[in-house]
Amino acid sequence: MKKRWVFIVFFIALGLGYFIGKVQCCNPLSFEYRVVKTIFLETKVFAEVIYFITASFLIPIAYIQYRNETRKERKGAKEYAHKLFRYYVEDILVLDKKYDSKTLNALSSKEEKQEFNDLLNRLDTFAAAFIHGIADLDTGRKLMGSTYCMQIQNYLPTIKRISKDNFREGFENLFELEQMWKGNDG
Repeated sequence: MKKRWVFIVFFIALGLGYFIGKVQCCNPLSFEYRVVKTIFLETKVFAEVIYFITASFLIPIAYIQYRNETRKERKGAKEYAHKLFRYYVEDILVLDKKYDSKTLNALSSKEEKQEFNDLLNRLDTFAAAFIHGIADLDTGRKLMGSTYCMQIQNYLPTIKRISKDNFREGFENLFELEQMWKGNDG
């Protein structure tokens, strides 16, 4: 509180001094004018020096803060990839057991197709977290990449048969993730 008042009084005095110097001392050769101008110029130089010194200390601090935040985000993305792995194993692969090659070829009723479509929607939502950077792509690929790619390859004929020409429509994330993980396996 004390420091704030010191600054306020200082700037009021500086402003008044400048104003008085301008009003009363229009003559640039007058003593008051030169004193006010000198105080103002010295204060300006001092303020600039303080600014440059603090800026040179703030840049490394800002970089360190940025690096720490990036590490936290990366750690969070890896943790989320592990959560998605549990979801994949406990939810999606449990549903996957229901769809062997015979069952996939025999999908005909509306209810069966809807159940399969629900599984594909879950897989697409799962893939979106990796595609959009919410979960760490490399961690996910290491945990379940080959299983996921084989699963999509097994489903592909059925997806094409059910969806006809626009089989990629509505499942862009699913296919994009499969391509990304398949491209990184070698």
